[in-house]
Amino acid sequence: MQQAPLELGILWAVERLGSAGYGLESWKIFWRIVPVERLAGATLYEGDTDSTLRGGERLYCIGLGHPNPDVLEGVRGMLDESIEYGLVSATSVGSMAHPEPNFLQTEALARQPLVESGWVDSEGRVSGEGWAIPALEAVSREPTDADGLIAALQDPDQGLRNHAALALGDLGNAQAVAPLIEAFEEQTATLRRRVIWSLGRLKDSRAVGPIIRALDDPDWEVRVGAVGALGELGDRRAVDALIESLTDESLYVRGSAAQSLGVLGDTRAIGPLTAALEDEEQYVRTSAEIGLGWIGSTERSSGSSPTR
Repeated sequence: MQQAPLELGILWAVERLGSAGYGLESWKIFWRIVPVERLAGATLYEGDTDSTLRGGERLYCIGLGHPNPDVLEGVRGMLDESIEYGLVSATSVGSMAHPEPNFLQTEALARQPLVESGWVDSEGRVSGEGWAIPALEAVSREPTDADGLIAALQDPDQGLRNHAALALGDLGNAQAVAPLIEAFEEQTATLRRRVIWSLGRLKDSRAVGPIIRALDDPDWEVRVGAVGALGELGDRRAVDALIESLTDESLYVRGSAAQSLGVLGDTRAIGPLTAALEDEEQYVRTSAEIGLGWIGSTERSSGSSPTR
């Protein structure tokens, strides 16, 4: 078969994949997002980036070639909209090595030492070598129901645990709240970040206390997720804890806390947010302005100060 030109490179943060087999895990996430039939006629490539092999970064690349650029643009759009990819993409570790950190094209892509790993025929069947085929087979066996995903939170495979933690938030099933809280206690930072995201999506008041406790997590990204989830939950029991997070060592936690306080709309936050306008970081100052604006809007729309 004639090879399609290599036209799209998708970058993955190795340390965010939560598995020593990061090539397999990246393909599994890819197949959860992109239906294989959408890639009929594609050539598949994979490998570490050139900079990774030289010790400059830790990024893995999945490459796609296809004669129709609209197909690749569609794949890129699906990845851009995916929470699961966002958590393990190049930008999840702040890589600024490329103008478009999550994707490579043209000359930048041509410089990567990727190997051809397979292709997708006209009927959507994958052939070849590499991680694409075992990953597709593994995804086909993954549970999609609440009971199966809850059980998967305790699976020996870390990648499946990570997937289950995120997928349960999308299902919107309240029976997942208690198992997610339990899974949070003794797991990796990768899984804790996903559990926090799902608990915020499920909007169950049982999660407020555990998420407040997560504001002391050693991983700053877990703390960022926690302050965001508390804003989503909309429970004013979190106000005091969020005010305390305005002094977190991470500027991202401080900024996210300021915006969540604005979402909650409690006037107790006005003084601390006003003080945050003097923060050394522009992101925090801007977030404090946003938070104060939201609280002011809440007061005007209600005609009185919000109740505690």
